[in-house]
Amino acid sequence: MIQEFLNIEEKYKVKFPTRYLQILTQFEYYCLYIKNAHDIDLYPIQKLFSKVKQELCTYEYLQIWQSYQSDQFIKIFVFARSGDGTRLYFNLVDMSIWEYWLDEGSVRQLYKNFEDLMLNAELIDQE
Repeated sequence: MIQEFLNIEEKYKVKFPTRYLQILTQFEYYCLYIKNAHDIDLYPIQKLFSKVKQELCTYEYLQIWQSYQSDQFIKIFVFARSGDGTRLYFNLVDMSIWEYWLDEGSVRQLYKNFEDLMLNAELIDQE
């Protein structure tokens, strides 16, 4: 596992799901799953930790050039996007999976954990 994940785990006292970390090692550019007719486009490792602006990495952004003052967005790890205009993120308190809608700014919890997200998800393509 790369050091950046270890740093986040230590900082937030969480553990990234083993399956998620394993999937990340299996692709370099893109990895697309489908579940319940919704795309799950996982961000590759190099994108997750690439700098977007100053000291912030991709995983820290819900929407580029937007600033969020709400406490609900302080402990998150954005790891995927969906074709319907959402970002998927881990809540770094309990590792539940949430979605953020770009067009309206609403959020909702989707799954208790990564395993629930991947249950019956079908791998469509990866490289």
